[in-house]
Amino acid sequence: MTLEQSLRQIKRVHFWRERWLLFFLMIGFLFNLINWFYVLLSLREKGDIIPLHSSWLFGVDEIGPKIFLLRSPLVALAIFILNFVLAFLAYEKGKKFISQLLLVSSFLFQVLFLFGAIFMVKL
Repeated sequence: MTLEQSLRQIKRVHFWRERWLLFFLMIGFLFNLINWFYVLLSLREKGDIIPLHSSWLFGVDEIGPKIFLLRSPLVALAIFILNFVLAFLAYEKGKKFISQLLLVSSFLFQVLFLFGAIFMVKL
C-alpha cells in the first residue's frame, strides 16, 4: 500500500466527522500547548539547578538542571499521541466508546500534567 492510498483511506474514516471526538482531541492538544508554553516561559526565570520532584512527606527529593522541566510536557505529549493513535484504531474497528474514553482520558492527563508543571515551577 502506498502513502497516497493510506492517506485516502484515513480520509474515508468517519473519525474526523465526530464532533465530540474532535472536541476532546483539540482541547487536549490545546492544553498540551499551554503546558509547553508555560514551562518554556518559566525556564527563563529559574536558576541553573532547580527542584524537580517534591513529596508531601519528604519535601524536595530531586534536584537537577532546569532543562529537565521539559520532561513533563514531553511525557504528556507522548501520552496524548499514544491515546490518539489508539483511539483512532479503536474507532476504525467500530469501538466508538473506547475511542471516546481514550480521548477523554488523554484530555484529563493533559490537565493533570499542566497542574504538575505549574506546581513544579512554583517550587
